[in-house]
Amino acid sequence: MLIEFSELNIKLLVMLIYPLFNQVEHYAKELYLNNDNSYFNQFRYFTSYILSFIFLIILHYKSKSNTTDTESTNKNKNIIIISKQKNEMNNEIDEIKNNIIGSFSEIGFYVLLSYFILKQKLYKHNFISLIIIGFFLLIIFIISLFYIKSEYILSSIIYYIFFSLIFSLYDVLGKKYMMDFYRSPYFMMFMIGIINSFLLIIYDIFAYYFNREISGIIIGFQQNITSVGDFFGFFLDVILNFFWNFGIWITIYYFTPCHFFICEYINEYFRYLRDYNDNSQPEFYSKENLIIFSLIYVINFFFFLVFNEVIILNFCNLDYNTKKRINDRMKVEDRAASVEIPLVTSEKDDESSSKKD
Repeated sequence: MLIEFSELNIKLLVMLIYPLFNQVEHYAKELYLNNDNSYFNQFRYFTSYILSFIFLIILHYKSKSNTTDTESTNKNKNIIIISKQKNEMNNEIDEIKNNIIGSFSEIGFYVLLSYFILKQKLYKHNFISLIIIGFFLLIIFIISLFYIKSEYILSSIIYYIFFSLIFSLYDVLGKKYMMDFYRSPYFMMFMIGIINSFLLIIYDIFAYYFNREISGIIIGFQQNITSVGDFFGFFLDVILNFFWNFGIWITIYYFTPCHFFICEYINEYFRYLRDYNDNSQPEFYSKENLIIFSLIYVINFFFFLVFNEVIILNFCNLDYNTKKRINDRMKVEDRAASVEIPLVTSEKDDESSSKKD
């Protein structure tokens, strides 16, 4: 077969958690939000992390029942606290810039940082996949330039390159932290949520009473939580925030930061379809662009799977350095070694016995 799937792993389904819950959360927050702001947005984001304590409790009692606690002997480590929630801009071409420019920079930084920090090796199938993905993203970028005002292009590139670097570093260092200190993603999410929520509340209390123009959390509650229904809407929003963030970290935990490409790309296509149905930009979200972009999304999604070895290409030696083929060769070598060792010992025994004779 020219194309085959790698060994099926039920854990691959965790990559669907982020895009599904992110889209649901987008619509759920509209049920109660009247006037959102960046601080109130970040507060909901980090507060959702605290819900991971439920999983920590489950793990604690599970490990206690097994009388093993592998994490108790590990040293603690400082956690990098960075907001992964991008602030929403208020101009009409936000989504275009985010989907196109952000994709370019995020892919590059994830690969480079994983290579240098996590020592993730790159082989022929990785490079071929990146070249093809980059080529088709360039096509989308060129098409999008016709719909972006010239005065926004440079600032957008700088903005998304900088934040893509920060967010990529955030994920890669998070993966390294979990690897080196044997910490679960629940522990890391809980600590990030507690620390950042506390700092945001302290900041907002002082800002609210001394300079309300730079406040946001208290004002967000005043403007949006005005009934019991709004409170339950807020709580539902926090829960959905938790699950799509959980989807990111559980993917990185079980796989690699580069596997997050798959989650992000699924989510981007969902967002593109959502914006197309909203028809907020009829010129950009035309039927012609929908066909072109959908085709490119399918092609790039396929090569994201190739890059992460979910799909293996059995031609042009592209499969040689995949984990599956490397493991197959190791098994063959182990079997060969197990056969050769007895043969060698038997020859030595024959020589020693002949000398005695």
